[in-house]
Amino acid sequence: METRKVQKTGRSTFIVSLPKAWAEGHGLSRGAAVGLEENPDGSLQIMASPVARTLQAQVDAENALALRSVISAYIAGAQDILLSGKNAAGLAQQARDHLAAVDVVFEEKERVTLRVFATGHEYSLEQLLRRMHAVVKSLFALAHEGNRDAVLRREQEVNRLYTLALRSMGAGARHAEFKFDALVAKGLESIADELKALALEGGRAKAALEKLEAAYDAAMNQFFSGEPGGKATEAVWACRADLDKLQGRDPLSWARLEAVARHCVEIEETTADLAAIRTLSKQEKG
Repeated sequence: METRKVQKTGRSTFIVSLPKAWAEGHGLSRGAAVGLEENPDGSLQIMASPVARTLQAQVDAENALALRSVISAYIAGAQDILLSGKNAAGLAQQARDHLAAVDVVFEEKERVTLRVFATGHEYSLEQLLRRMHAVVKSLFALAHEGNRDAVLRREQEVNRLYTLALRSMGAGARHAEFKFDALVAKGLESIADELKALALEGGRAKAALEKLEAAYDAAMNQFFSGEPGGKATEAVWACRADLDKLQGRDPLSWARLEAVARHCVEIEETTADLAAIRTLSKQEKG
Protein backbone atom coordinates (compact mmCIF):
# COMPACT_ATOMS: atom_id res chain seq x y z
CA MET A 1 0.00 0.00 0.00
CA GLU A 2 1.33 3.42 -0.95
CA THR A 3 1.61 5.97 1.88
CA ARG A 4 1.79 9.77 1.76
CA LYS A 5 2.58 12.32 4.43
CA VAL A 6 -0.05 14.66 5.82
CA GLN A 7 1.08 18.27 5.43
CA LYS A 8 -0.26 21.51 6.83
CA THR A 9 -1.05 24.66 4.88
CA GLY A 10 -2.20 27.88 6.44
CA ARG A 11 -3.29 27.86 10.06
CA SER A 12 -5.71 24.94 10.16
CA THR A 13 -5.82 23.02 6.86
CA PHE A 14 -4.24 19.61 6.40
CA ILE A 15 -3.51 18.34 2.89
CA VAL A 16 -2.48 15.06 1.25
CA SER A 17 -1.28 15.00 -2.36
CA LEU A 18 -2.95 12.74 -4.94
CA PRO A 19 -0.92 10.34 -7.10
CA LYS A 20 -0.31 12.06 -10.44
CA ALA A 21 -1.11 8.96 -12.52
CA TRP A 22 -4.45 8.49 -10.72
CA ALA A 23 -5.41 12.16 -11.12
CA GLU A 24 -4.55 12.26 -14.81
CA GLY A 25 -6.28 8.92 -15.38
CA HIS A 26 -9.50 10.43 -14.06
CA GLY A 27 -9.18 13.67 -16.00
CA LEU A 28 -8.33 15.79 -12.98
CA SER A 29 -6.26 18.93 -13.23
CA ARG A 30 -5.57 21.95 -11.02
CA GLY A 31 -8.80 23.39 -9.63
CA ALA A 32 -10.87 20.24 -10.25
CA ALA A 33 -13.29 19.17 -7.52
CA VAL A 34 -13.32 15.71 -5.95
CA GLY A 35 -15.85 14.10 -3.63
CA LEU A 36 -14.96 12.88 -0.14
CA GLU A 37 -16.94 10.34 1.87
CA GLU A 38 -16.09 8.83 5.25
CA ASN A 39 -16.55 5.07 5.43
CA PRO A 40 -17.87 3.25 8.52
CA ASP A 41 -14.35 2.07 9.43
CA GLY A 42 -13.06 5.66 9.52
CA SER A 43 -11.22 5.51 6.20
CA LEU A 44 -11.80 8.24 3.63
CA GLN A 45 -13.02 7.55 0.12
CA ILE A 46 -12.04 9.95 -2.69
CA MET A 47 -14.28 10.13 -5.76
CA ALA A 48 -12.99 11.70 -8.94
CA SER A 49 -16.41 13.01 -9.93
CA PRO A 50 -18.56 14.43 -7.15
CA VAL A 51 -22.23 13.61 -7.49
CA ALA A 52 -23.58 16.18 -9.91
CA ARG A 53 -25.71 14.07 -12.21
CA THR A 54 -29.32 13.21 -12.78
CA LEU A 55 -29.91 9.47 -13.01
CA GLN A 56 -33.11 8.44 -14.78
CA ALA A 57 -34.96 5.15 -14.92
CA GLN A 58 -37.78 4.20 -17.28
CA VAL A 59 -40.57 1.87 -16.18
CA ASP A 60 -43.40 0.33 -18.21
CA ALA A 61 -46.44 0.89 -15.99
CA GLU A 62 -48.24 -2.07 -17.59
CA ASN A 63 -45.59 -4.56 -16.55
CA ALA A 64 -46.64 -6.97 -13.80
CA LEU A 65 -43.46 -6.09 -11.90
CA ALA A 66 -43.76 -2.35 -12.49
CA LEU A 67 -43.93 -1.33 -8.82
CA ARG A 68 -40.96 -3.54 -7.99
CA SER A 69 -39.05 -1.86 -10.83
CA VAL A 70 -39.83 1.60 -9.43
CA ILE A 71 -38.68 0.56 -5.96
CA SER A 72 -35.48 -0.94 -7.39
CA ALA A 73 -34.73 2.26 -9.33
CA TYR A 74 -35.30 4.28 -6.17
CA ILE A 75 -32.91 2.13 -4.14
CA ALA A 76 -30.34 2.25 -6.95
CA GLY A 77 -30.24 6.07 -6.67
CA ALA A 78 -32.36 7.33 -9.58
CA GLN A 79 -33.44 10.96 -9.21
CA ASP A 80 -36.14 10.80 -11.92
CA ILE A 81 -38.28 7.74 -12.65
CA LEU A 82 -40.21 7.95 -15.91
CA LEU A 83 -43.47 5.96 -16.06
CA SER A 84 -45.27 5.18 -19.31
CA GLY A 85 -48.52 3.35 -20.07
CA LYS A 86 -52.21 3.57 -19.24
CA ASN A 87 -51.56 2.76 -15.58
CA ALA A 88 -48.85 5.39 -15.17
CA ALA A 89 -50.92 7.58 -12.83
CA GLY A 90 -51.99 4.61 -10.72
CA LEU A 91 -48.44 3.33 -10.49
CA ALA A 92 -47.25 6.79 -9.46
CA GLN A 93 -49.72 6.79 -6.57
CA GLN A 94 -48.58 3.32 -5.49
CA ALA A 95 -44.97 4.46 -5.57
CA ARG A 96 -45.76 7.52 -3.42
CA ASP A 97 -47.40 5.22 -0.88
CA HIS A 98 -44.35 2.95 -0.72
CA LEU A 99 -41.45 5.41 -0.97
CA ALA A 100 -40.25 8.42 1.02
CA ALA A 101 -39.66 11.88 -0.50
CA VAL A 102 -41.18 11.06 -3.89
CA ASP A 103 -43.61 13.25 -5.83
CA VAL A 104 -45.01 13.74 -9.32
CA VAL A 105 -43.32 16.56 -11.26
CA PHE A 106 -44.81 15.84 -14.70
CA GLU A 107 -48.02 14.16 -15.83
CA GLU A 108 -49.48 13.98 -19.32
CA LYS A 109 -51.87 11.31 -20.61
CA GLU A 110 -49.89 8.07 -20.27
CA ARG A 111 -46.63 9.59 -19.07
CA VAL A 112 -45.67 10.49 -15.52
CA THR A 113 -42.33 11.58 -14.08
CA LEU A 114 -41.57 10.85 -10.44
CA ARG A 115 -38.79 12.81 -8.77
CA VAL A 116 -36.97 11.69 -5.63
CA PHE A 117 -36.24 14.64 -3.36
CA ALA A 118 -33.91 12.77 -0.99
CA THR A 119 -30.61 11.02 -1.52
CA GLY A 120 -30.85 9.28 1.84
CA HIS A 121 -27.72 11.12 2.98
CA GLU A 122 -29.89 13.81 4.60
CA TYR A 123 -30.09 11.36 7.48
CA SER A 124 -27.43 9.16 9.00
CA LEU A 125 -28.00 5.45 8.62
CA GLU A 126 -28.22 5.19 12.40
CA GLN A 127 -31.01 7.79 12.44
CA LEU A 128 -33.00 5.80 9.88
CA LEU A 129 -32.51 2.53 11.76
CA ARG A 130 -33.49 4.15 15.06
CA ARG A 131 -36.64 5.55 13.47
CA MET A 132 -37.47 2.13 12.03
CA HIS A 133 -36.92 0.64 15.49
CA ALA A 134 -39.27 3.18 17.10
CA VAL A 135 -42.06 2.43 14.63
CA VAL A 136 -41.65 -1.36 14.94
CA LYS A 137 -41.72 -0.95 18.72
CA SER A 138 -45.09 0.80 18.44
CA LEU A 139 -46.39 -2.10 16.35
CA PHE A 140 -45.92 -4.52 19.24
CA ALA A 141 -48.46 -2.49 21.22
CA LEU A 142 -50.81 -2.10 18.27
CA ALA A 143 -50.67 -5.78 17.28
CA HIS A 144 -53.21 -6.84 19.91
CA GLU A 145 -55.30 -3.65 20.07
CA GLY A 146 -57.21 -4.27 16.85
CA ASN A 147 -56.58 -0.80 15.38
CA ARG A 148 -56.32 -1.86 11.74
CA ASP A 149 -55.73 1.63 10.28
CA ALA A 150 -52.96 2.48 12.76
CA VAL A 151 -51.23 -0.84 12.11
CA LEU A 152 -51.32 -0.33 8.34
CA ARG A 153 -49.95 3.22 8.62
CA ARG A 154 -47.07 2.17 10.85
CA GLU A 155 -46.11 -0.84 8.75
CA GLN A 156 -46.14 1.33 5.63
CA GLU A 157 -43.87 3.83 7.37
CA VAL A 158 -41.40 1.05 8.16
CA ASN A 159 -41.39 0.08 4.48
CA ARG A 160 -40.66 3.66 3.40
CA LEU A 161 -37.84 4.00 5.91
CA TYR A 162 -36.42 0.64 4.81
CA THR A 163 -36.18 1.61 1.14
CA LEU A 164 -34.73 5.02 2.09
CA ALA A 165 -32.10 3.27 4.23
CA LEU A 166 -31.16 1.00 1.31
CA ARG A 167 -30.97 4.04 -0.98
CA SER A 168 -28.69 5.82 1.50
CA MET A 169 -26.31 2.85 1.59
CA GLY A 170 -25.89 3.01 -2.18
CA ALA A 171 -22.25 3.85 -2.85
CA GLY A 172 -21.10 2.39 0.45
CA ALA A 173 -22.77 -1.00 0.02
CA ARG A 174 -19.44 -2.70 -0.55
CA HIS A 175 -18.31 -1.93 2.99
CA ALA A 176 -18.85 -4.77 5.41
CA GLU A 177 -20.59 -2.70 8.11
CA PHE A 178 -23.14 -1.38 5.61
CA LYS A 179 -23.97 -4.93 4.60
CA PHE A 180 -24.74 -5.86 8.19
CA ASP A 181 -26.76 -2.68 8.69
CA ALA A 182 -28.79 -3.77 5.67
CA LEU A 183 -29.44 -7.14 7.34
CA VAL A 184 -30.75 -5.39 10.47
CA ALA A 185 -32.92 -3.06 8.38
CA LYS A 186 -34.37 -6.11 6.59
CA GLY A 187 -34.99 -7.79 9.95
CA LEU A 188 -36.93 -4.75 11.17
CA GLU A 189 -38.98 -4.65 7.97
CA SER A 190 -39.75 -8.37 8.30
CA ILE A 191 -40.79 -8.06 11.94
CA ALA A 192 -43.14 -5.22 10.96
CA ASP A 193 -44.67 -7.44 8.26
CA GLU A 194 -45.31 -10.25 10.76
CA LEU A 195 -46.82 -7.92 13.37
CA LYS A 196 -49.10 -6.38 10.76
CA ALA A 197 -50.28 -9.80 9.64
CA LEU A 198 -50.81 -10.88 13.26
CA ALA A 199 -52.95 -7.81 13.93
CA LEU A 200 -55.02 -8.10 10.74
CA GLU A 201 -55.61 -11.82 11.25
CA GLY A 202 -56.99 -11.18 14.73
CA GLY A 203 -54.50 -13.42 16.50
CA ARG A 204 -54.78 -13.64 20.30
CA ALA A 205 -51.28 -14.16 21.64
CA LYS A 206 -50.77 -11.32 24.11
CA ALA A 207 -48.61 -13.23 26.62
CA ALA A 208 -46.19 -14.58 24.02
CA LEU A 209 -46.13 -11.24 22.18
CA GLU A 210 -45.15 -9.33 25.33
CA LYS A 211 -42.30 -11.74 26.03
CA LEU A 212 -41.12 -11.51 22.43
CA GLU A 213 -41.13 -7.73 22.74
CA ALA A 214 -38.55 -8.17 25.50
CA ALA A 215 -36.43 -10.24 23.08
CA TYR A 216 -36.81 -7.54 20.44
CA ASP A 217 -35.76 -4.82 22.91
CA ALA A 218 -32.71 -6.83 23.94
CA ALA A 219 -31.64 -7.42 20.32
CA MET A 220 -31.96 -3.74 19.36
CA ASN A 221 -30.28 -2.47 22.54
CA GLN A 222 -27.31 -4.72 21.76
CA PHE A 223 -27.22 -3.53 18.17
CA PHE A 224 -27.27 0.19 18.96
CA SER A 225 -24.78 -0.16 21.81
CA GLY A 226 -22.48 -2.31 19.69
CA GLU A 227 -22.15 -4.78 22.55
CA PRO A 228 -22.99 -8.38 21.57
CA GLY A 229 -24.61 -10.75 24.02
CA GLY A 230 -27.22 -13.46 24.37
CA LYS A 231 -30.10 -11.60 26.02
CA ALA A 232 -32.37 -11.79 22.97
CA THR A 233 -31.88 -15.53 22.67
CA GLU A 234 -32.53 -15.94 26.39
CA ALA A 235 -35.75 -13.92 26.11
CA VAL A 236 -36.92 -16.08 23.19
CA TRP A 237 -36.33 -19.22 25.26
CA ALA A 238 -38.26 -17.62 28.12
CA CYS A 239 -41.39 -17.48 25.97
CA ARG A 240 -40.93 -20.95 24.47
CA ALA A 241 -43.65 -22.47 26.68
CA ASP A 242 -46.15 -19.81 25.60
CA LEU A 243 -45.28 -20.40 21.95
CA ASP A 244 -45.65 -24.16 22.30
CA LYS A 245 -49.15 -23.74 23.77
CA LEU A 246 -50.06 -21.37 20.97
CA GLN A 247 -49.00 -23.81 18.25
CA GLY A 248 -52.00 -26.10 18.81
CA ARG A 249 -54.52 -23.40 19.66
CA ASP A 250 -53.68 -20.81 16.98
CA PRO A 251 -51.12 -22.15 14.48
CA LEU A 252 -51.27 -19.05 12.28
CA SER A 253 -50.36 -16.69 15.14
CA TRP A 254 -47.72 -19.19 16.27
CA ALA A 255 -46.07 -19.06 12.84
CA ARG A 256 -46.05 -15.24 12.90
CA LEU A 257 -44.46 -15.09 16.35
CA GLU A 258 -41.93 -17.80 15.54
CA ALA A 259 -40.82 -15.63 12.63
CA VAL A 260 -40.52 -12.59 14.91
CA ALA A 261 -38.43 -14.66 17.35
CA ARG A 262 -36.15 -15.82 14.55
CA HIS A 263 -35.56 -12.27 13.32
CA CYS A 264 -34.73 -11.08 16.86
CA VAL A 265 -32.08 -13.78 17.21
CA GLU A 266 -30.69 -12.96 13.75
CA ILE A 267 -30.31 -9.28 14.71
CA GLU A 268 -28.45 -10.39 17.83
CA GLU A 269 -26.15 -12.56 15.70
CA THR A 270 -25.55 -9.68 13.29
CA THR A 271 -24.45 -7.52 16.23
CA ALA A 272 -21.88 -10.16 17.13
CA ASP A 273 -20.62 -10.24 13.53
CA LEU A 274 -20.28 -6.44 13.49
CA ALA A 275 -18.36 -6.47 16.75
CA ALA A 276 -15.91 -9.01 15.30
CA ILE A 277 -15.39 -6.87 12.20
CA ARG A 278 -14.71 -3.77 14.30
CA THR A 279 -12.23 -5.67 16.45
CA LEU A 280 -10.30 -6.87 13.39
CA SER A 281 -10.38 -3.35 11.92
CA LYS A 282 -8.77 -1.97 15.08
CA GLN A 283 -6.09 -4.66 14.91
CA GLU A 284 -5.30 -3.75 11.30
CA LYS A 285 -4.85 -0.12 12.28
CA GLY A 286 -2.40 -1.22 14.95
